[in-house]
Amino acid sequence: MTSAGQRLTLCTLVPDDGQLLPGCLDSVRGVVDEVVVVLCGPGERMLEVAGAWGAPIVRRAQADDLAAARNAGLAAVRTGWVLVLDASERLAPGSGPALRAAMACGRIDCGELALHEADTLEAPAAEVVTGRARRAEPVLVPRLLRRTDDLAFEGIVAEDLRAWMRAGRRIETLEADIIHYGAVPELPGSRERAQLRLRLLERRCAAEPADPLVRALLARELLRAGDEARGTEAARQAWRLLEAATPAQRAESDVVLVATLHAFRSLAQGDLDRAAGVLASACEWSETHPNLELLAGALMESLALGGISAGEQSEALATARAAYERCLDQHGRPFRSQPLPGATSWAARTRLATVDLICGRPDEALAGFELALASNPRLAEAHLGRIEALLDLGMAAEALQGLEPWLAAGSPDAWTLAAAAAAALGSAQDAVLFTERARDSSATLPWAGPHRRLRLQALAALAA
Repeated sequence: MTSAGQRLTLCTLVPDDGQLLPGCLDSVRGVVDEVVVVLCGPGERMLEVAGAWGAPIVRRAQADDLAAARNAGLAAVRTGWVLVLDASERLAPGSGPALRAAMACGRIDCGELALHEADTLEAPAAEVVTGRARRAEPVLVPRLLRRTDDLAFEGIVAEDLRAWMRAGRRIETLEADIIHYGAVPELPGSRERAQLRLRLLERRCAAEPADPLVRALLARELLRAGDEARGTEAARQAWRLLEAATPAQRAESDVVLVATLHAFRSLAQGDLDRAAGVLASACEWSETHPNLELLAGALMESLALGGISAGEQSEALATARAAYERCLDQHGRPFRSQPLPGATSWAARTRLATVDLICGRPDEALAGFELALASNPRLAEAHLGRIEALLDLGMAAEALQGLEPWLAAGSPDAWTLAAAAAAALGSAQDAVLFTERARDSSATLPWAGPHRRLRLQALAALAA
């Protein structure tokens, strides 16, 4: 019989009606010794599901303090180890041996697992882990925990273990994975959950006004909700708090997340000097991360398009290329801070291929855009980039044919490429008409590829 110190309890939180709980429990069958279920929502029908496991039920009236809910679950744990999963998560097949080996080795207190976001409710676990059915890059989360007297979560939302981990815990990354199905758009109640999370983050910020991480989490949630003004301001505030923090306080925060949000919004607003300063400080304060590389590459691209000399432009584009290649070199590696979507795959490939376009290498660009589309077939910039590469390779007719779906949306990029294709095919009248459409569209719609402004300017000069 296994001693209590080497036994494992799943502690799972059910914040809603628990429709995904059966899948969560099935995923740990044969891996955990006991189960504790914390019900925060209505969840009456989940009593039967949990009862089939003989699981203790911890009832919470409301899901307005998730740390308190998790800690109530921890209080019911009787074993030496805890596996923390939400009801919307599943332990990936084959992960059990890694958990048991970590518990038996005697050298760790906390095991980090890679968390993968499924893109549909039906996505098979294997395809999510390999990335074929994944919404975002994997992120490391502390989920295998030694049960100590001071083990406790903090924060009413985005709850964390920073205080517990600060006390000299021995942490290792395990060869084990978690699949998360709770962010799938078609999941009922997604909008309501996002709204509740935003309200709770606002409350947590009010309660912890000096914490840069909590402020950054609020900024990210606001930006996801489309509130760019408040999100940008919260990102700026988070960065200021991080700048004022001590090195020890920064080590407990998420430097990469705070820097990513502020640098991203600074780039979007055209404040290249501020973005450069943020990225320089972040590289000094944190480990290498694809977010910082991707944004540094984007910064160099923007500088290259800003009217600098030919020599400076060449140097800036070479620096951008190197940054994007470093992103791709980190593909498949999980990080503690959430990578930007596609930061080590399709996004980096698209940016790298765009650099090839600007540098006059359409063959390499075409290959890069096609690789990006193989990972993300819906990526508009990669589709437009592929069409532009075909145009630069002298395949104007094929390029013009491929533009039809994008012209209907009024994209300035698409109309600019259509004008260039018409000019290449000798249709001067169409080229002039399409150029005017592109100019009108660019006044109201954003560019997918800012480098195409230069192409439009050249076309407008020819039409004048």
